[in-house]
Amino acid sequence: MSSYNAAQVRFNACVRAVASLVPDLEASAGRVRAAVLRDVARHVPNARTVEQLDRLWQIVVEQVPSQDRLLGTLAPREWQQAEQLRDQARIGTTAQRDRCVELASGHLRDALERSAAALGQQERRLVAAIAERAATNLGYSVIRRDGTDVTGIEARRGHEVIAIKVADEGRLELDHAGLTDRTCVDRQAALEHEMARLGADIQTVSGEQHGSVQGGVLIARAARRRQPTLADGIVADHEAPSIYERRSRAETQPRRVTS
Repeated sequence: MSSYNAAQVRFNACVRAVASLVPDLEASAGRVRAAVLRDVARHVPNARTVEQLDRLWQIVVEQVPSQDRLLGTLAPREWQQAEQLRDQARIGTTAQRDRCVELASGHLRDALERSAAALGQQERRLVAAIAERAATNLGYSVIRRDGTDVTGIEARRGHEVIAIKVADEGRLELDHAGLTDRTCVDRQAALEHEMARLGADIQTVSGEQHGSVQGGVLIARAARRRQPTLADGIVADHEAPSIYERRSRAETQPRRVTS
């Protein structure tokens, strides 16, 4: 019986051994995740006083270890502007001070959001690399395609196929096809075990035993795109504009007038 699962990833200590799979990886293997940066940014209000700005800075220091290296690498312009404005807020007239405080908190939030976006992409590439390596180690023939926002992976072994969609921040969709009994449960467990051994613990959010040898929703969506591989189809399906976007674009196009 084939299955579909939606999942999230938690990195474990083993990920340090495979961090080189993503050459520009910055702190994904450490304690800070993109989701943490995004959550901190969401709770950064516009400071009104130097004291409020200092409290915001303290929150970032507590929640984002090595913030100078992390934010300075992933969002250097925004982080530098925030630091400069924080220093300027301590001098000058009251009006200048208030303006610097307001701008500094805004640039701090921008630095967190930009870093979260960059880190989320790195986490996607790391999870995709781990999934690719894990499937290869288990004897699957693997094809991987990296899109702008998602990575598609197709793993085949005999009659079995696994389609994997990896989104930013390591969100996963896994779809099995080609199996007619409960073998997919064992195959899914083997894949999860191998990914965990390489540093990525799979935490299932939802699942479905669809029981179809043709696959579930992920494979169906990818197959409809009629691409050379399911990996290409996963990326194409994600990046294709929705019917509403197509309709909106059509409505904004100038109409051709015929005489």
